[in-house]
Amino acid sequence: DLAISEISITDERKKVVDFSVPYFASDIGILTRADKPVDEKTIKDVTVGVQQATTGASFATDTLKLTKVQVYPDQGDMFTALRAGQIDAAITDTSIVLAEEVRGEGKIKVPGQYKTGESYGALYPKGGANNATLDKIIQSIIDDGTMKKLGQKWLASVWGKDPADVPVWNP
Repeated sequence: DLAISEISITDERKKVVDFSVPYFASDIGILTRADKPVDEKTIKDVTVGVQQATTGASFATDTLKLTKVQVYPDQGDMFTALRAGQIDAAITDTSIVLAEEVRGEGKIKVPGQYKTGESYGALYPKGGANNATLDKIIQSIIDDGTMKKLGQKWLASVWGKDPADVPVWNP
């Protein structure tokens, strides 16, 4: 009846699936090696990794107009390429790169992010019979503060810092 993951709600995706009410705001973050930092100006001159079919991939090519882009089938391959020096930066959701920075033991860092106004939603089957009921449930845990409490308990430790503390870059 639903899939909950780091799924950004987009108009293109809405053509084939339905989404729940938005339950999480997300932006696009940049992950670099600590020994070869990238900044707001140099991002356009370096090789950047993106995960195929993601909003980060579209943002890199359509908004930032990056030309040195390596596309990876999954995040694991992209992050491995970054650590190996095959790419200079990785672009994906800020929450995801923050979690990777924590796992990186000081060897990788998140120097910036771009505000995109994206939201995550649960993925529903198009026209699913339970979509409205599931929306009511999700909205109720947002409204009563449960979603915020869950984020504070489980996400803050995974991310190492509040995404709002990451500097915002201009495209």
